[in-house]
Amino acid sequence: MIAIALLSLATITAPEWELFELEAPTEARSMAPRFSGAGDWLTWIEVSPEGGWVLASAGIDLERRRREIASAARDAWFVNWADRPVLSADTTDALAATWLRMNGEGTYAYDAVVSVSVDGGGRWTAPRKLHSDEVEGEHGFVSLTPRAAGGWAACWLDGRAMGGGHDAHGHAAGDMQLRLAHVDYEGRAQRERVLDERVCECCPTALAPLPGGGAVLVYRDRAEDETRDFSYVFCTDPELDRWSSPRRLHGDGWVIEGCPVNGAALATQGDELAVTWFTMGKDETPRVLYAFWDEGSNSFGAPIEIEASRPLGRVSAAMLPNGELAVCWLEALSGAEAAEWRLGMFRRDEEQRASQVILQTSASRASGISALAGRGDELLFSCADVEERRIRAFRLTR
Repeated sequence: MIAIALLSLATITAPEWELFELEAPTEARSMAPRFSGAGDWLTWIEVSPEGGWVLASAGIDLERRRREIASAARDAWFVNWADRPVLSADTTDALAATWLRMNGEGTYAYDAVVSVSVDGGGRWTAPRKLHSDEVEGEHGFVSLTPRAAGGWAACWLDGRAMGGGHDAHGHAAGDMQLRLAHVDYEGRAQRERVLDERVCECCPTALAPLPGGGAVLVYRDRAEDETRDFSYVFCTDPELDRWSSPRRLHGDGWVIEGCPVNGAALATQGDELAVTWFTMGKDETPRVLYAFWDEGSNSFGAPIEIEASRPLGRVSAAMLPNGELAVCWLEALSGAEAAEWRLGMFRRDEEQRASQVILQTSASRASGISALAGRGDELLFSCADVEERRIRAFRLTR
């Protein structure tokens, strides 16, 4: 692995946004940054001095003190670069956090668990499984969104029908399912149901509120011929109980043997909602696309391709109050194992502007997936510093 240093932290050279580093209270050997759905919290995983794993959080400005949500011995959790913990605040400011806990001897035997705090993160319930089965197999890539009546809807990829199989190119037997349940203030998961019987095995899911109420869930699907395009389901019921059947997001036509580990990202604020995603398509050309939600038809509009040279995906997104969509993606640099995080700004029905470099990094998995959030007219960005092996956070202003 080639470690690539980040660019200067004073400013970025592109004209639109300036970048300033925040005092992130992250320790060495930290990873997997993620902002909460409402953008109030940053979470990450780090290695404790004792050698175990710690799930920690801080306020989005990083002015509120760091809190440790959970900790465990190294062999008790399943941790990787793509399957990040989630933190979400509901309508009462209660918090729910999810992570992955080993449930057997196999490499890919783990549960998705949830813990809830009703006092702003001071105390947490004992972790409970999101899923009802006892299979020693894969359960992960969780997304959370608050319910109007309180609590959360949680979705995840569920491997109970796969028999615990997993090989270097995908999965040995059975199908990965997409499941959803409701989580209450004691961390109990209820009303579990299947939303799709056969989906891609390890692409992150994306779940967000709809502008008119309800929610939408985007995930990478898996057809019998190994076409792995994105699909979505939606629910206009504020209780998040009655979900639609799956709809195809767009006919990209990407046929690939094995999961590309590249999920979509949703961004919403006010009356606007948009999705962005990476695909190779039928012609095997890497692309990053975005599309806005049409509330009248309860569907996403025609996608628009972002101008990019050699995108690798790993997208994140945020919506600003003026309706601008911010999209961040990883783009490979020619002739080296180097890459750069790029940022583009887009509006509904307007010509896109040129993107700009945020930071340089490595093209390896050690760079992980970036995190992006809106705070008023500003953006907050977090990513893994491959050289220092820790999470850093930045404020972007213009």
